[in-house]
Amino acid sequence: MKPTTLKRAIQIGNKLELFLYQPEDLDRIESEIAKKVERGLNAGKTVVENGHKSFVTVDALFDSSKIKNHEGQGYTWSKCGEKVKCEKTLIEVSPNGHRTETSQGFVWKLYAVSG
Repeated sequence: MKPTTLKRAIQIGNKLELFLYQPEDLDRIESEIAKKVERGLNAGKTVVENGHKSFVTVDALFDSSKIKNHEGQGYTWSKCGEKVKCEKTLIEVSPNGHRTETSQGFVWKLYAVSG
């Protein structure tokens, strides 16, 4: 009997990756794929598999009630004054267009207020 070869194709950014493996390698390959997907998402790339699209957004948190006379007052600034608190969100879009957003926590990003 011929061994069964499993196939999985994932597009990370502009790169299409095709994984061919045997059932006994499933755990190792799934772990490798998960790492590649995580690295791609963290690098700001869109990941597509079987019509499902995933990407991460990083948006500065803004509280308009804190605005007085200075543009940057609505942001939560770091102690050094060069970074603002941002929320990192995983966006997943199914082939039928259903969209889910899951908070991945908060990060501090360099941010310049124009003015």
